[in-house]
Amino acid sequence: YQVTPDFKFMVSHAIFERNIQADTAETDLDFTYSFQKKLKGLSFRNRIAIITSNTDSAELLNIRTQLQYLF
Repeated sequence: YQVTPDFKFMVSHAIFERNIQADTAETDLDFTYSFQKKLKGLSFRNRIAIITSNTDSAELLNIRTQLQYLF
């Protein structure tokens, strides 16, 4: 969802069914801010990933920060 020209928000969900390892599901919340003017091309993204599983040891909360620069 494009909130403003500089700010995006996205929700995604994936399910992984495996034969040998634990089955997992991942829900991601992504927030992206794109800088303008002198910093045009630079963006900041934060992802919060909520991973659930049929095995407790495979469940986690992952927070990932990413800076990207497009030339």
